[in-house]
Amino acid sequence: MLECRLIEVDGATLEVFVGGDQGPLICEAHPYGGYTGHLADWDRRPAVARLVQVNGRGAGGSSRARDAQDYSFDRFIDDLEVVRRTLGRDPWIFMSDSAGVYASVHYALRYPHALRGLITGFLGPKFRRIVDDPRSVVSAVHPSREQLLATVPRPKPVDGASDFSGWVPVDDSTWIWYERDHPVCVYPFALPEHQRAYLSEMLTRPVDEHLDRIIVPALIFAGRYDPLAPLPYLEELRSIPGSEFVVLECGHADMDEGYDFETYQATLQRFLMERFITE
Repeated sequence: MLECRLIEVDGATLEVFVGGDQGPLICEAHPYGGYTGHLADWDRRPAVARLVQVNGRGAGGSSRARDAQDYSFDRFIDDLEVVRRTLGRDPWIFMSDSAGVYASVHYALRYPHALRGLITGFLGPKFRRIVDDPRSVVSAVHPSREQLLATVPRPKPVDGASDFSGWVPVDDSTWIWYERDHPVCVYPFALPEHQRAYLSEMLTRPVDEHLDRIIVPALIFAGRYDPLAPLPYLEELRSIPGSEFVVLECGHADMDEGYDFETYQATLQRFLMERFITE
């Protein structure tokens, strides 16, 4: 178990978990949150590290948003900076994958001197292109979505608009993203308010520009057989200077079931030892 702390940021209180007394300092924070302070056996954590886990606004025991801007990547990163300064101001390694790729790029460009490194991956910097590809399971043109979309009524425009754009729930565990009445993304999971906001930003605001300006070492993971994010869409992350790009024989999230987890863990440990522990 990690120690729980409540930290005040601009207009909110964040739930933060802290643990470890040796090794490099790592901040793990995902836009979706969900940290509980308990590390399961399969958790993707380095063996020797000081760890800080942060639930952003709307996640876990943290405050809900005051307005739409509170559920943005800019606010998410600004809040992490307040947490870092409150805990001691030491630069840390930022660890966040999948949707966390967007957070990682924002952080490295917005506060470059707050970071010692990045550990990220499993998604590309242009999520909108990924959902256009029928190979992605979250694409509305994926073969498995044809029957669903044929039975779901199109949403009605709101506020006098001529067409509809935004998220629409199908049921408790499926949401569809529309752009001008056209279904683009089918998200087959529950989607709370803060997650919808981050995904909306990912679908409308790529982070592929200025990757060459990132100045910290980055370890980037990709899954060779990823049903959500096909490997070619992650290749652009190679343009981060000095980055290490590692392809695992797994998919987007199936390391939780043991697929190539040992390779992931060994690569992570080596990266930390070579870049940070032997300094």
